[in-house]
Amino acid sequence: MVTFTKKSMVERCLIAASLAALVCHPSSTIKCFKPKPRSRSPQKQKPEDPSASPPKGSKRHGVVIGKEVPSKPKEKSCPKAASSSSSASKSRKTTKTKAEKPINLVSELVGGDPSIGVVESIIRSGWVGEVGLRIEKVLRVHHSLDVLHGFEEYRKTVKSKYEKDRIRKRVERLVVDGNELLQFHGAAITCSLGINGFSTICKKKCCQVCRIIASGFDTGDRTISFVHDSWKAHEKAAKECAGKGECARKAIVVCRVIAGRIAHYHAHGLMDEEEGEFDSAMEWGEQFSEPKRLVVLNSEAVLPCFVIIYNVKNKNLLHD
Repeated sequence: MVTFTKKSMVERCLIAASLAALVCHPSSTIKCFKPKPRSRSPQKQKPEDPSASPPKGSKRHGVVIGKEVPSKPKEKSCPKAASSSSSASKSRKTTKTKAEKPINLVSELVGGDPSIGVVESIIRSGWVGEVGLRIEKVLRVHHSLDVLHGFEEYRKTVKSKYEKDRIRKRVERLVVDGNELLQFHGAAITCSLGINGFSTICKKKCCQVCRIIASGFDTGDRTISFVHDSWKAHEKAAKECAGKGECARKAIVVCRVIAGRIAHYHAHGLMDEEEGEFDSAMEWGEQFSEPKRLVVLNSEAVLPCFVIIYNVKNKNLLHD
């Protein structure tokens, strides 16, 4: 099996460490690692003033979920998400705690925020050079203390499972951090999130980004898939938007994922040589030249960090 080079792994670990520091400490002034981008440097854009206060909405697990503002015309209507369901009631994202204050789930990053440079570098480092990338908005995803605690508890669970086997190969990383990876997920936005400072999550079922943020990827699907670079996430986002009409916008969700022990398989379904329990699965091409996607079985293993709303300049590629 072809594996990532040592240089590539070190670079991705440094990126993940920087991202983790920024997520846990939003006001940090840490100088984070920035990889060399593959394409031209991004054009500087004047940040918009997000002064407009979001409309009041229903409170769910200490977050505000509001109605859609009519700032974007010609939107295709779609049904609203159910206020409650059997799967949502079991989710860590919807567990209420006493005296928990409402929080906005996302906020727009503006000039001077230390996270902007890191996030944009991460996106551009995995981009195909000949396709122009225009990053329109970068949104930070906020989490309650319960969500952050659940993420760390899942990490402890994974680490404890493999503590006795740390002398075996490929187990050391599991014991250290649960094999945390930086992963990407492409999705469509069909509401006004990110427009003119609007940061309230909508209730539309067809708005994938809002459903992901509101539920923490506990959307009712049995598995959750991610890719290891921004370009593959763009391919998925472009296909999703093509099926939802012109009103849809493309977005990439940057996530921290505790992959645990990974089972490897290719198109014919053959697993790798190791036996035992697995926490996630990696799908490879027939020649094992490059991973296609990471399939995660538990939403507790995923922590969405940033949402990048973007567009591409070459409209002849990928349905754009």
